[in-house]
Amino acid sequence: MHTTLSRSKGSRLIGFKAPDKVRGHAISPDGGLDPQEQTSSRPNASVDFPARHTIHESGGDADSVFQIVNGYVQLSIPTLGSANQIVAILGKGDYFGFSADGHHLCKARTLTPVTARKVACSSDNATRTDLISINRRLQSQINAALWHHVSLAHLSVLERLADFLLWWARRHAPKLAISADSGPLDLHIPLQRRDIANHLAMTSETMSRMLGELQRRGMITMTTRKSPIIRITDLPALVALCPKCREGMTRHDRELRSA
Repeated sequence: MHTTLSRSKGSRLIGFKAPDKVRGHAISPDGGLDPQEQTSSRPNASVDFPARHTIHESGGDADSVFQIVNGYVQLSIPTLGSANQIVAILGKGDYFGFSADGHHLCKARTLTPVTARKVACSSDNATRTDLISINRRLQSQINAALWHHVSLAHLSVLERLADFLLWWARRHAPKLAISADSGPLDLHIPLQRRDIANHLAMTSETMSRMLGELQRRGMITMTTRKSPIIRITDLPALVALCPKCREGMTRHDRELRSA
């Protein structure tokens, strides 16, 4: 799925605003930013990463913490096979790069062009207000991770997909009203379907069947098989499909708004 933004008549658009360009930074041979420059950036300086760029690998030295200003970052962990398990999709306001032992557990890779702010986390460089803000946001991210774990263990594959679509909508429109007259909602999700399936612990084939089932029930539409847009056509019905999703999502929304 690519991520070009467009607005359909009569619908609201939920997606991302990419930075205009990669500015003021050296480019490495693979098209990303020079890693040396990334680590030497001063605290609170912004860094721009191109799409599909690996910011850090699992097991690498953890020498920088970032907060996302714009764009999306995918976190994944190597499995016993050759694939990576996608464990989190981070967006505006989220933090990544923390470590308990000086090494990264997750691989961080941009899904879109990303602007991130290098964060000063030590008490010597950060104000008390900064540290409180970081703590609250991290609590919200932990809550989201725990809810995702519960959803994988206790929701059906169809409920998982509904939960993901509702989370994506609420993630980018926290005050989204759910009512009988809710209009169509277009979701631009910068993930290929196989990656969404990976994140939701289902096969690509199951993912396709569940999308088809939601379409059959009139809850979503997609213009083509590879369309970057999933349109929610019946938001209340999608919520009603999984009451557990609504309860968990509402708690997460409160955390995001207070962070």
